[in-house]
Amino acid sequence: AMELVMRGSAGAAPASLLTVVSSHQSAMQGQRHVLLAEDNAINQRLVQGLLSKWGYSVDVAENGRVAVAQFQSGHYDLILMDMQMPEMGGVEATAEIRKIEQGHSRIPIIAMTANAMLGDKERCIEAGMDYYLSKPIKSDLLHHLLDQILQNQQIPDLAALAASVEVQPHSFDYAQALQSG
Repeated sequence: AMELVMRGSAGAAPASLLTVVSSHQSAMQGQRHVLLAEDNAINQRLVQGLLSKWGYSVDVAENGRVAVAQFQSGHYDLILMDMQMPEMGGVEATAEIRKIEQGHSRIPIIAMTANAMLGDKERCIEAGMDYYLSKPIKSDLLHHLLDQILQNQQIPDLAALAASVEVQPHSFDYAQALQSG
């Protein structure tokens, strides 16, 4: 089951959803640039395959410390952040990124985790993450979420988003993604 949580009061449905505006522009004309913070090589290739298929440019950071450094030196439209990584986890990396951003634009950060533990959502929101997805990620839902975030649209709750997306169970060929560069 995939979960989506908007930034807001812990434990309560947000009264109004945060519209995220990013002033970061991709160095490549018209192409959106995503930073993927993920330590698992297979997950890196799967997510890179999806994002490339959808026309996104992707940089990979193998841990939170590298993600913070890449955020500081690059121009990204969005960050996909694994929660559990070596050296520095996603929660700590997000908190560092939010400190760096103070007084500047806020980049959307989507938490991704395989171990949806009690309190993880709250920790993500408190650290400054905007959205929370549990793995395995449903590709059609992720695609629509990214499109809506990057087009600066108000994000509906998960039920509304899921209802608007026709999920194709075999819409992504994982074997092909692993074989492609």
